[in-house]
Amino acid sequence: MQEYLVQNNGSTTSAAVQRVRRMTAVQESLLLYRVRIGTSAFSS
Repeated sequence: MQEYLVQNNGSTTSAAVQRVRRMTAVQESLLLYRVRIGTSAFSS
């Protein structure tokens, strides 16, 4: 995957990096949301 990004030009690489960062941020927010619900349900 990294080799493919390196072969492309900078704009494509930056766009791919931004897409990965956005996906990671969404996964983190979903994980935090799940943990928050889990802790609230567990405490009550």
